[in-house]
Amino acid sequence: MRGWRNSLSGRTHRVPANQIAMAGFAAVVELVPRPGHLLSNQVAYEVEASYAEQEYQPDEAVTGEVQITTSEPLVGRVRVVAIDEATGLRVYRELFSVRFRRAGTKRIPFTIVPTPAPNNSYRVVATLFSLDAPHDRTRLAKATTEFSVHAAETPIAPLPFWLSYCADPTCGGQPPLAVNVCPETNPSCSPSRQTTVVPLLDGRQINQVLFPIQNPNGTGVTATLVSGSGSVIGSLVLSRTSPVILKSDVDVTLSYYNVSPVWGGTTNLEFVSVTLTSAEVVTTVYRHPTFLVNDEVTQLHEQSREIISGESQIAGIDPGQMHAIFMPSEFATLGEGNFSTGNLNIFMNYANPPYIDALGSIYAVVMPRFAHEYVHELFSEVAQSHPGNYDCLNEGLADAFAFAAGFLPEQDFGPVGLRGTDFNQGCAAITQDPEIHDAGNCPFWQVHRLGQLSQSFVASVLSPQHVIAFDSCNLTSAQTGNALIVLFSEAAGVDMTQAIDMAEIPNAGSYEAAKQALGL
Repeated sequence: MRGWRNSLSGRTHRVPANQIAMAGFAAVVELVPRPGHLLSNQVAYEVEASYAEQEYQPDEAVTGEVQITTSEPLVGRVRVVAIDEATGLRVYRELFSVRFRRAGTKRIPFTIVPTPAPNNSYRVVATLFSLDAPHDRTRLAKATTEFSVHAAETPIAPLPFWLSYCADPTCGGQPPLAVNVCPETNPSCSPSRQTTVVPLLDGRQINQVLFPIQNPNGTGVTATLVSGSGSVIGSLVLSRTSPVILKSDVDVTLSYYNVSPVWGGTTNLEFVSVTLTSAEVVTTVYRHPTFLVNDEVTQLHEQSREIISGESQIAGIDPGQMHAIFMPSEFATLGEGNFSTGNLNIFMNYANPPYIDALGSIYAVVMPRFAHEYVHELFSEVAQSHPGNYDCLNEGLADAFAFAAGFLPEQDFGPVGLRGTDFNQGCAAITQDPEIHDAGNCPFWQVHRLGQLSQSFVASVLSPQHVIAFDSCNLTSAQTGNALIVLFSEAAGVDMTQAIDMAEIPNAGSYEAAKQALGL
């Protein structure tokens, strides 16, 4: 509340409580005024105090001012004292001299140093004395106000759309996933000990988890699903509920961070979050407490900003401030864990330490895919320009755009598709084993082979001259071939029929013929 002032005068009054955020210790200061008392019946004296409405940084002081008003000349002092009401100890005391040659008002700033501790209440007393009163025995006016400091709750980190926090230890009463882990030599064993595995983010239980079971001794183990919602693939446990009951007589470790089970008790799979904010993106990174302990979180944030700024500039589209979550494998319980929602949210799976080591860095793992996902956000802004089934066009353009922008390496674009198809041999094989990314990338790869895949080209495909309804995933349709000829030709500024022929997609044979066939 701006411009608030608490009058500590002899007048009876009501003033709403004021709350001031104090980031110095993540706290809130609440001021509760009490009416003051006029001590002189001959001269009108008034004391007022106000507190600045601001957020305090670590160890920064609480600041305010005392206002003295008198109806005649005055030489005196004002004493300001702050007392911890829990202990009775004085945490602040200051004496200020005041001199009035005539009736008027003076303001005296004060600062309470050090910042009062949270979770305590404090009483602030402002007393006006005459200078002729030795030892502060004669009071002209006195008034009191109170403030209390409450430690603020830890902000709750956002979750990807497929996860949620549990309201109770049973996560809504669902039966836990039960898994037995036995030696490979005795896969049907009956383990005698168990542990309850609880996935946590910032100390809060979440409802799903993915983790591997590993044997530090190197001998093989077999995991078997006993009951509950989830699956076991090899040594990888995917639980759709929380917690997980794990039984084993083998001294295994859990997750990619080698957590040792607490047999006969609870094993917490703990992760923490960090959030950084800029105009381009609010970045939240989940990590194991032992991982990403240097400047990796800052670098993820800064590289996200660079990609967003670069691709937005190329496209000439600014969707708005993004919200991005970077998570380890343990949270990727849906698909590959990389998603764009089309409403300013991107979710990225940065995998795990062994995979990161294999690729060289966390940035090599996740940032090219972030560039891909952000193009989906750009596409969602102009989706009305791409009627029909645009799924494959959207996927292909996401890789082609990120590649042309310099954020995605060529091998992530082509020529070998996710199903092993060689795009240099055309796209016909994709129709035998369809995959959405391959069906999208292959036509754009032909444009790249012809040297026409520029930043201006991908921007023009994103925002086309003509709105054409077609099924971008049907690579056997002449409608698709003709639509791609028109889109690609108008984006490149030359007839791109050759690219569609190289993709082995039926078409009318030229840009003009394709337009005519489409009724344009």
